[in-house]
Amino acid sequence: MKVLRDYPDQEIWNRRAIERIFELELGEDIFAGLQWIMSKHRNYPRLSAAAKLEMARRLVDQGQFELALAEYEPLLKFSGEDPLSAAIRAATVFEMAEIHFKRSDFIEAIDLLEKLAAASPRFRSEALNKMYQAYIDRGEKLNRGGDHQLALAMFDQSRRIAHQELEGHRGYIFTMNKMKRGVEAYREYADSAQAHPGDAVLLYCQGLALSYIGEADPAKLGRSTELIESALALDYRMISAYLTLSYNYQAMEELERAGGVKIGFMRRVYNFTAGVMGKFCRAVTFQGEPEEFSGYEIAINTLNQAIVLNDDKSDPAMEAALLLNLANKLFLGRVRLQERL
Repeated sequence: MKVLRDYPDQEIWNRRAIERIFELELGEDIFAGLQWIMSKHRNYPRLSAAAKLEMARRLVDQGQFELALAEYEPLLKFSGEDPLSAAIRAATVFEMAEIHFKRSDFIEAIDLLEKLAAASPRFRSEALNKMYQAYIDRGEKLNRGGDHQLALAMFDQSRRIAHQELEGHRGYIFTMNKMKRGVEAYREYADSAQAHPGDAVLLYCQGLALSYIGEADPAKLGRSTELIESALALDYRMISAYLTLSYNYQAMEELERAGGVKIGFMRRVYNFTAGVMGKFCRAVTFQGEPEEFSGYEIAINTLNQAIVLNDDKSDPAMEAALLLNLANKLFLGRVRLQERL
């Protein structure tokens, strides 16, 4: 109790003290024990607030969301400028928002997160990250349901929150194409890239938008590839860009087979892979200098590079997408090789 009384600014000490009090005073009936702590130690507001937060969490675990929200609600107004008090308020917001998301109360959840982001510099980044992912998830769900107009608004919000994150931009471009507005999306990103030279994200998005509208046009695919290669030269860590490149290379292979593009063009678009990133990839994968230039081979090489660069622990979904695409390219490339033989 001395720690709680005399050292309010020591968050870790306060947390450990509260954990110890819980160990000593909570009996078999957890809820009764928490009520006892709140009643007995009402002169220690951080301890009482921590007990109330723990009660709300226990109710969430039991699926009693209405009761949990009732316990959380007073904590939104919990006073105190010390670090633990701020952390309790932030935890309350995050956990209430999660309940609202589960119940499809999207607006209520976003409102809570927006207020926290505006009020708390310490928790602003985490609140914005949760908002960003919520907009992405909501946009994808709306697209699956065919509500592309509202999905577009979700992706637009996501890219405003986190310009450097590609997922929001990719969702926006995908949805614009679903709405037959692909050319408009390309022009938007082309204008933005021109206004902000050196912005790798805008350059990649311009190339991605062009890839969508030029999937049957070798010249547009070539220009798309050049734009994405230029973006990767600025920031090689944009893993999603490698997926787009692999698609472009495969599409150009198909066009080549159909007589729509000359083999010399395929050699030219390989320059980036064999140049800026190619040496790195061959060093890691112990490959020699490439001799054959087919779209599938280039696509496979590009995906190999992305897998080497991607952190499978922080982004397992991207790792799965890369591996799935690689497997597909390996299968199709083998079929093409057998056809040539």
